[in-house]
Amino acid sequence: MVRNKCICICTPFFTPHIGGVERYAESMARQLVKSGRRVAVLTSATDGEAGYAIADGIHLFRIPVARAFRQRYPIPLVHHKRAHELQDQMKALDVGFFVVNARFYFHSLYALHLAKKWGLRAIVVEHGSQHLTVQNALADAAGRIYEHLFTRMLRWRYRPLFYGVSMASAQWLKHFGISPSGVLPNSVCCDDAKVIPRDLRTEFGLPPSAVCYCYAGRFIGQKGILPMLEAFAMLVQEHAEAHLFLAGDGPLRQRVEASCDNNIHWLGALDHPSMMALLASIDVVVLPSIHPEGLPTVLLEAGLHHCAVVATGQGGTRELLAGGGHGIHLPLPDPEALKEAFQTLLRDPGLRRNMADALHRHVLQGYTWESTVRMLDGIESGTETLCIE
Repeated sequence: MVRNKCICICTPFFTPHIGGVERYAESMARQLVKSGRRVAVLTSATDGEAGYAIADGIHLFRIPVARAFRQRYPIPLVHHKRAHELQDQMKALDVGFFVVNARFYFHSLYALHLAKKWGLRAIVVEHGSQHLTVQNALADAAGRIYEHLFTRMLRWRYRPLFYGVSMASAQWLKHFGISPSGVLPNSVCCDDAKVIPRDLRTEFGLPPSAVCYCYAGRFIGQKGILPMLEAFAMLVQEHAEAHLFLAGDGPLRQRVEASCDNNIHWLGALDHPSMMALLASIDVVVLPSIHPEGLPTVLLEAGLHHCAVVATGQGGTRELLAGGGHGIHLPLPDPEALKEAFQTLLRDPGLRRNMADALHRHVLQGYTWESTVRMLDGIESGTETLCIE
């Protein structure tokens, strides 16, 4: 029986506060364990010794990696003695299927190599919707060349099927000549809604009339945090009841801290339970990103907690907010446009509630881990040959 086999989920990192790919892998693993499945996670030893451990029912294998670039682009040392030992331990779990996250990391090649070597089926899950950018023309051009060459090698050497975390991600695969097999959507856990909200108004001495906005993510240029801060500074000149809460950290931390005042509050990097408690107390979640998002988890979590949304960007963001009733979508993080969107939701509490309720229903209907894991069960039990010569 397929369900008696262990599922191996591969992800380049398995560390809190890294990013959406890791959140996706961890949440999928936890839901599989909850549904009674045995789960292994194959990842990189970026923050410690390579080895094997069991945590919350998940069999965790951390493979040794090269020291250079290991924090952002780990390269598995596949011929290392410890790597071979971990391979044997993982095989002993009776792995029957691989879910490989992220298309252009070396861990993806390693996982697909193991699947082919052991005669197992595997899929690759796409998390983006455009080429990555660092806002440098030369570096971006080099990155595009690398991405195409790497994808071509992965595709033709191992012949996996490809899925996207959103329809936009699945369609993006066509840019590389790949016909996607479907969507395995990013999702939320319904249990995350069962939290005690953080009492921000009491904690920060805010009046009952305060409208609370929130940005949660890395403090980097691609996430649009600087134009968001500019927009909010313009907003509070007219609306002192507006308050922005910032959860996260990153290279722009000093500039973010310098912007904090009576209406802008930095909360630091929060763990998952603290983040859920924060969202449960927020009125509006803001994602002003120009990053090529596949389907941002924070927007799904905003919907789970009945928050209204102001978001920019294309891909899965536009897809989730299509139609206008699920939130305010802007193509780019222009400060004036952001300020107008913030002001619209502040002045119209009814619109704010209606958008929050509509997004909540939308998320529960199509973006829960229970439904995504059921989809994975169907993919796993299919007859497609995913790793062939």
